Amino acid sequence: MRLYQELPVTRQVDRLTAVFVRVVLLVVLLWGTLLAFFAALPQERSAAEFHAKLYAGQVSAVIYRHVDHDVDLRWSTSPFTWYHSVDPNLKHGLTNLVRPGGTYPYVVGAKSLTHPRWLAAMWTLRVPDSFGWLVMLAWIISFVMMLRTKVHRVGNRWAWFWLFTFGQIGAVLYLLLEPRSLWWGVEPQEPPANPLGGVRGIILSFCVAATIAVSFEGWLGSAAHAVVNVLAAL
Repeated sequence: MRLYQELPVTRQVDRLTAVFVRVVLLVVLLWGTLLAFFAALPQERSAAEFHAKLYAGQVSAVIYRHVDHDVDLRWSTSPFTWYHSVDPNLKHGLTNLVRPGGTYPYVVGAKSLTHPRWLAAMWTLRVPDSFGWLVMLAWIISFVMMLRTKVHRVGNRWAWFWLFTFGQIGAVLYLLLEPRSLWWGVEPQEPPANPLGGVRGIILSFCVAATIAVSFEGWLGSAAHAVVNVLAAL
């Protein structure tokens, strides 16, 4: 009788722990999404302003690439404030530009700067922050959780695989919806009438990525730039 009473309590604790882990992973992934989002929408600034901010120790992160005889820069003064500059004189990296005792920014080289179609790319690899590895780790843990789960509710393993990879939003959706909706609690939840299979999963993945990419070229991109300009003016 005692074992019968303890077993439901143990399962309840396990479910609460699982919900807590999902929330933590979701917060990390959403933080990385915001960082990638704002980094993809920099405001134009001159190279002189970049150097002034750099020498003043106000630049926190720099992403650069060499383009012909220039260096294309995307730099920030805070996680959500990003700028773009082109410097014809900066050819040997950035480490020797910071004065002794100054603040060293997080610097990373990139073959190509992130296009505003950030969600159609592997954004978890492009989080421009010294703690970007935490976002990648959260994505990997979520992916392993998905692979190890035997029974899914919203879609099968193949559907989630495509949403994780091509769809790019799979990790966030998975943490929200599997094995029960995050807002549902710890009790079992009935699956939808027609769960996703592998074929519909890959079609949905491409549709989601394409829709967001096209939207960024239109109204979503304009609205996002407007938000960034408002935040920069505060």
